[in-house]
Amino acid sequence: MGFNVDVEASSSLSGYQSSGTESLQGGVGSQPHRCLAVLSGHEGHVVSLALVSDQTLYSGSDRGDIRVSRWPPTQIMQDCDGSQFGRVEGSVKAMVVVGHKIFTAHQDQKIRMWKCSSKRGAATGHKLVATLPTVKDHVMTYIMPKSHVQVRRHKTALWIDHHDTISVLALGKGVLYSGSWDKTIKVWRLADLKCVESISAHIDAINALAADQARGFLYSGSADGTVKVWERSKTHLMGKTHLIRHAAVAILEASKHQSVNALALTPQGTTCYAGSSDKCIAVWEMDDEGTGKHMKNVAMLRGHRLAVLCLATVANLLVSGSADKTIRVWKRNADGLSHQCLSVLHGHTGPVKCLAAMLDSAMGTGLMVYSGSMDRSVRVWWTSLIDQDAESGTSPSSPDLGFHTPRDSPFPPLFQAGLESVLRNRLQQCN
Repeated sequence: MGFNVDVEASSSLSGYQSSGTESLQGGVGSQPHRCLAVLSGHEGHVVSLALVSDQTLYSGSDRGDIRVSRWPPTQIMQDCDGSQFGRVEGSVKAMVVVGHKIFTAHQDQKIRMWKCSSKRGAATGHKLVATLPTVKDHVMTYIMPKSHVQVRRHKTALWIDHHDTISVLALGKGVLYSGSWDKTIKVWRLADLKCVESISAHIDAINALAADQARGFLYSGSADGTVKVWERSKTHLMGKTHLIRHAAVAILEASKHQSVNALALTPQGTTCYAGSSDKCIAVWEMDDEGTGKHMKNVAMLRGHRLAVLCLATVANLLVSGSADKTIRVWKRNADGLSHQCLSVLHGHTGPVKCLAAMLDSAMGTGLMVYSGSMDRSVRVWWTSLIDQDAESGTSPSSPDLGFHTPRDSPFPPLFQAGLESVLRNRLQQCN
């Protein structure tokens, strides 16, 4: 069974969330927003999402099913192509897309690589091509001395293996990072899918990773309440082999005795957001030298009523999802320190576990948000980014998001025209 569009939620006023004003610490969430569609079909809670710029959405559930949905907005209400292309035992905890390859992390302690060999939106075009660690890597590591490490009392395992659920994936420069409840981070070289490093990172489960490819920094968040900053370096062995190594350069106490559940970096990589079980989002700013060794806590974003479970960033925007079943869209102000809550999205009936977002280039003033929830659905949202000032009656102005015209957009013309048509129709219905 494929994805279904909830017609009632998509094409009637009952499916829209009115844009009321709500008092919050740190800003007011009063921007107009709409739920464009509700996608159903997953057998379990939706716990992972990956969005590709060609309008393809991948989603995974805690029942092990993986689905792909194609998003041509001109047909969004008629024939959203959604279908299952993979199924494994246990939860699909995380997803990363690298070109035409999709990496998925699983509760069974494995990473699977799927290849898209035909039209990306079709389930039949996806094929399982590898499982990490590979058989070759296992054999070669097994015969090497000192390849076994103690993972718990009276039990050893190969150092390339995770021995608990893989909870998160992140993409670095030429490498894939995997974080696990076993408290370690594994580094996988994309060129040959070989595990090249294992990092004993935290004293409790690792829940979040974020990689700054430009500077070579990796951020890890844990249930131990800390965020660690790792610096990547290469060493040369016999003038040939490049060994990737990571060293901790900073430890950030995001929330005392509260689990860090999500991390996100700004596009520039100079600001790190950490969402925790204390309902807050900590904002950390890198020093002017950009070394990563000195990170300053410049703000705490408050507004969620329960634990913050997921984060996503686009331009100067932050999107947060929570166990309180809501999604908040935050704008970082020009001073680089303060933040304003633009929208609070209501509609899910379960905790929001995963998010993806991209700018809407059709009208130049909106944000598309995709959210996966424990209510077994994926919702597609549009929220306005136009500044509103109802009391003063001033004309709305667009925030500086780093682009101003559709031609600056990375998205195809079909998406621009289609989304504009959909939104105009929806706004006409509301009026």
